[in-house]
Amino acid sequence: MPAMAGALVVTQVASVTLAARARRPSSSPHFGRVAALQSALQNATLQIPFAPVSGYLQGLLSALHVPIESQVAVFSRGSAQGDLVSPDNPRVIYFSDDIAVGWVRGSPVIEVAESEADAGDGVVFYMVRQDEDRPKFIRSDGCRSCHRSDRTLGVPGLLVLSTPQAYGAGASVSGAVTDHRTPLEQRWGGWYVTGRSSGWRHLGNRIGQGWLLSLYDQFYDAGYPSQYSDAAALMVLEHQTHMTNLLTVLAREFNNVQEVVDYMLFVDEAPLPAPIVGTSGFAEYFSNLGPRDRDGRSLRDLDLKTRLFRYPCSYMIYSNTFESLPQAAKDAVYERLFQILSSGSQDARYARLTSEMRREVLDILTETKPEFMKHLHR
Repeated sequence: MPAMAGALVVTQVASVTLAARARRPSSSPHFGRVAALQSALQNATLQIPFAPVSGYLQGLLSALHVPIESQVAVFSRGSAQGDLVSPDNPRVIYFSDDIAVGWVRGSPVIEVAESEADAGDGVVFYMVRQDEDRPKFIRSDGCRSCHRSDRTLGVPGLLVLSTPQAYGAGASVSGAVTDHRTPLEQRWGGWYVTGRSSGWRHLGNRIGQGWLLSLYDQFYDAGYPSQYSDAAALMVLEHQTHMTNLLTVLAREFNNVQEVVDYMLFVDEAPLPAPIVGTSGFAEYFSNLGPRDRDGRSLRDLDLKTRLFRYPCSYMIYSNTFESLPQAAKDAVYERLFQILSSGSQDARYARLTSEMRREVLDILTETKPEFMKHLHR
């Protein structure tokens, strides 16, 4: 982890003191989308259709507001259901800001992970059985045996792995954690990747395949809602998983404000080797989520030419994960963001944030994040 700048020590010591007063108990009730859907299913006010092969998958995605366009497909066996996974039967993952859904053809369960309403509790894992007349979310704390380690910053969280040796039945499941700081040439081992680019190689797809426009000829696709494993979706997922873990740590300790804000501002982002074009429609779907300022700008606007996002500040500032942070933690983030965005700091760490970038991000936050604007006027 990057060292803390001296200017932040006083602020962060104060934040740690506030943490003891502001942190909520880990036993606080969860009122997220999973809980709401569980209640609707129990009360029979909502039914989830069951489809051949995929079962409750598409119905759950719809009910949880998780887009099919976000589908990414992994054939590495590094999961609890690894015995079912192969290049001919990949595991697919779908995600929104706070929820991830995993499905493997032939499995009796669908996996669901949701960032807790109390951000300090981290990600909560559920199983939905495919052989029940009515789907029910069953909490699965056993998932934390893999999803709580140094690789998730010691908190219950998510991660994306690149496993270059993930080919064949005897493939190793070990790999490197990737996020937006990882050079693109080192990403996506063990993943299918669809999209277009040129002049460089990633580690995804089967050996020697390079870029794929779709998955239509890669495996028998019965049950799969989409024929894509979009490069743009993979990059957003990589950013989001580590961002979520950082926010969970922040909710517990209040001593990683600089690390959170630096990651939020993409100060260590690996540049794209060449422009990337997604093919699933994910980029368009994601960008349309907004919110937008009066000039039509959004933190969800993708760049995909030299970097992931056009405006370098994480859209996760709008997420339930961020919103559920203790107020003192949010205030510390807002304060640090304002310090960086409103100054012409010569700190080399922020050199890539040009004056124009800082002004644009500050304008967007001021107009689309009311709490941020209120903080500035305190």
